[in-house]
Amino acid sequence: MGSQFNAYTSREFTLYHMQSFPDGVRKSVEILGDVLTNSIYDNQAVISERETIWTELEDVNTDSKETLMENVYYNIFREHMMGQPILGDIDNIKSITRDMVVDFHQTNYFGENIVIVGTGKVEH
Repeated sequence: MGSQFNAYTSREFTLYHMQSFPDGVRKSVEILGDVLTNSIYDNQAVISERETIWTELEDVNTDSKETLMENVYYNIFREHMMGQPILGDIDNIKSITRDMVVDFHQTNYFGENIVIVGTGKVEH
């Protein structure tokens, strides 16, 4: 298809996005919909992702600007979820299970929590 798929998490949202040629838009939307509604969350993939998150968190902890911003958010939003680290607490990362991920997905990824945006040469 020549499309690109990626995702990232911020404090306020998780973004799944695809870039595609105009003739691949329909298939891209179909793939994104499948990812959001039919994810399997293979246990081995969850374990692998824990390692990725751990590595990213170690990288963030060595970056003074990132560490400063995490501390700023913590101090401003101490009692709110916005004050929590984007990648989570380092002590909790190793304990994340497939069931926890599935529960989070089911609790947060549904109709009114999802925004779909198409830009460029897209027929809405």
